[in-house]
Amino acid sequence: MHEKIEDLTDIFMEEVKKAAKFLNESPVRKVPKKVILDNVEIENNYRSGIKMVNNELRISKKLPRDKIEAILRREALITFLPEVDFLQIYDLAWAYANADISWWKECSQPINLPTFPIYEAPGMFSLYSQKERRSIVKSTVKSILLLYEQGQEVTLKDYLSILMISRRYPSIKISKKEEKVLKSLIKVASEAKLEKLAEISGLSLASVSRAIRGLLAKKVIHGPYNLNPLRLSLSIFFMELEDPSKEEIDFLESFPYTYSVYKPVNSDTYYLAFLMPMKYKSALLRLRGRGLRMGRAVRFSFEMHPLEPINPEEVLSMMIDGYKTKPEVLPYYREEKPPFKLDRKDIIALNLLLQKGKASRSQLRKIGVTNPAERFSRYRKGGIIFKGYLPTGLGIGEAVIAKIDIPYRDFLRVRRAIGSVSSPVLYFVEGSLNGTIAVCFVNQEILSTFIKSMKIIFGESLELLDILVSAGPSSWSLPVDLWNEEEQTFEMDLESFVRAFLNRINESEWKNIVTTYT
Repeated sequence: MHEKIEDLTDIFMEEVKKAAKFLNESPVRKVPKKVILDNVEIENNYRSGIKMVNNELRISKKLPRDKIEAILRREALITFLPEVDFLQIYDLAWAYANADISWWKECSQPINLPTFPIYEAPGMFSLYSQKERRSIVKSTVKSILLLYEQGQEVTLKDYLSILMISRRYPSIKISKKEEKVLKSLIKVASEAKLEKLAEISGLSLASVSRAIRGLLAKKVIHGPYNLNPLRLSLSIFFMELEDPSKEEIDFLESFPYTYSVYKPVNSDTYYLAFLMPMKYKSALLRLRGRGLRMGRAVRFSFEMHPLEPINPEEVLSMMIDGYKTKPEVLPYYREEKPPFKLDRKDIIALNLLLQKGKASRSQLRKIGVTNPAERFSRYRKGGIIFKGYLPTGLGIGEAVIAKIDIPYRDFLRVRRAIGSVSSPVLYFVEGSLNGTIAVCFVNQEILSTFIKSMKIIFGESLELLDILVSAGPSSWSLPVDLWNEEEQTFEMDLESFVRAFLNRINESEWKNIVTTYT
């Protein structure tokens, strides 16, 4: 493209033809009749650098050549995207255009919904090569067009679901050095000092430091500090919800204690994890109804497999050996009130640590937290935060959810069986929802063998076994405004929570639930 050419119509039409050949589809939007360079204001939005006037596409002549070329590709792809009520669909066009990531970030809008992984398109697509990006774009666009052609309204959640499947979330590429450091983190657990990691991995301190930064940026690990919510009188609850309505899902996405939502691929039953104030336990455990069961987690475990390859032929015998191993005595764990009085500024500081994994004194002072060094020291001594890089599950395999109806005494057997070949997050829950819930990250090479082995070992006790639509680090935040400083616990609108499921329970029952607490 010559810089002096102001009429770019022919070049644009060639880009539309390339996109049509790439997708094997026809445009669904009106193709601009003319494309020219013009005095267009450059704004940071999804259509940055252009404006449409009477079906003419006008591109800002202030932009450099590479950005004008990216816009031509971007706008060509947009002609194949149906009109929808969410802007994030344009991220597909930016990815296809191979646009500059920093520019894209300024124009993109992230999404944070509990029912989906955190959506931040430029960072997500930057993990892939240009060829891989285009494959993801192609699969996603074609799937969206299929829904559109069938007369179905394409929603934001449709888009996110299709995109997660297309990119095979949560698989994330990590370098060989990052994998070495991740394996070292598994061995040292909470003692994740750089010197120790360098010794185990055989890498230099500088290489370990770079690998840690890379793993943090990709959200494969979280740290260097992590929060223990049980020290804040929060308890883990699970809900099994069959075929939830749009209203129920909308409520749960805005509910301040929704931690994670697990949606199996082949089922309309959702499994929801909550971190709720312990003082509501009695009332919450009474919540049950049509297609709804509730349980409290009395045991939690995260087992990280050492990432060494496993032969599919060995999976079943390894799991059986793990299950037959005599387990040690496993005590129940309990929630506790904070070891010392926390004010609202403490909760603000802890929330920052929860989100970022760290917080400098200047950052804490900026958000109004006084005496940050003293407070930080108290959090560590009181066990509210602990040092260590924790794997999030990303990049270590395909996510599979299992619900196993077994007594508590067999929980460790299940953990050893599953943990011998995968990296599982396990909960033992008690209530109307009872048994072990496991989210297992499984290497794809043994996935089918793992599923078959689970069915053989657990038989009729295996109530659910399915691949998850998505699984990854939670985007949950501490509900700062709900902190009750006098009682040293969080408050919750129990009645509105119960009312959200009134179509499943009768009126007298929900009133009894609320009365149980009040």
